Amino acid sequence: MTRRPAIIKPFFPLSSLSGRGKNTGKVSGYLILIWSDFTQKFTFLDDLLNVMAGTEEEHLDDEKAEERFSYFLGLLSSENPGDRWRGIEVLARTGDERAIEPLIAALKDEDWRVRQKTAWALGYLGDPRALTPLRRALGDRREGVDDMIYEAMDRIKKRMAEVLREQG
Repeated sequence: MTRRPAIIKPFFPLSSLSGRGKNTGKVSGYLILIWSDFTQKFTFLDDLLNVMAGTEEEHLDDEKAEERFSYFLGLLSSENPGDRWRGIEVLARTGDERAIEPLIAALKDEDWRVRQKTAWALGYLGDPRALTPLRRALGDRREGVDDMIYEAMDRIKKRMAEVLREQG
């Protein structure tokens, strides 16, 4: 297979990553696709970067949104822990409640980094269904995983308290 540049495409505004809180709309990063055969995969990478930068289109048609959700959900069963980690990141940031059960299952992943990211994701989503599985996952051999589980449970409890305050 011959390696040839396929696309040079802007992918994120630097200001969205600088921590300054201002989005000037200027594009200052470039994604260079080396193999044109992987264009579809990098379309999903663009989606990931858009979700992370908060610039995803809100009016995506249901079919395309479902295709993206299915793709990232499928990454959870990848043999590569990095793929699983990335799938967890995107599923959390989409805020789709359908991700809760697969993420709960990922708390039992063999890779400690995936378990740690899963705890973060469940805390990020803030769904109370995750509290019991998070409690059961405590006692991990890796200290960082337990720390993230505690943070996730605190975040979920705070979100539950906010919801109760808004209701009453």
